Amino acid sequence: MHTWHSLVYHGDEWFAAYACIPSNAVSPIWFSVGHAVELYLKAAHTKLFGDINAAIKHGHRIKDLWDACRQENPNFMKGYAFRDHVFSVDFLDGSVFKHLSSEDQLHFIENQSLYVVFKHLQDLKYLGLPWKSRSGPMALGFVHPDPYWTQFVRTLRTHLEYPPRDHADRILQMLELGCLPPDAAHYLQALY
Repeated sequence: MHTWHSLVYHGDEWFAAYACIPSNAVSPIWFSVGHAVELYLKAAHTKLFGDINAAIKHGHRIKDLWDACRQENPNFMKGYAFRDHVFSVDFLDGSVFKHLSSEDQLHFIENQSLYVVFKHLQDLKYLGLPWKSRSGPMALGFVHPDPYWTQFVRTLRTHLEYPPRDHADRILQMLELGCLPPDAAHYLQALY
């Protein structure tokens, strides 16, 4: 039987894959981390609501998953908060700062990766091609691998109380087996 643990296990694999991708492979970088986040949030949704099928039906609409989890548990990932007016602007057009207050600009800069993944996950594997979620030119700066994601994933795994005593930690297994490139292993060690 599939449980929320299964989703975390697969999220761990996608997060490890993200850490291993060469820095110039932009589409796989963004999609891999986005898909990992999607799986982790589906795990959180499944744990909260007890229905893996309901979580899976959300598809790539991970902000909907997030909102459902926050509505059910207001303390869910409390250190991370979306600002709907920031989420509603086209923050990839390069002139996003014209539309945001200085406080919102700082918030966006600190959380840009999360906004991009939550709003555009369905299209991140198509960088350089037409998207469903927006049109026109875009500007997207990023760091790879991004320390933001280790903090986010660590916080989410802690919230999930993952791994439980009776389950293996997939990322820790890969680290212990020594099967990851040294840079990826170093990056993933930050989870612990």
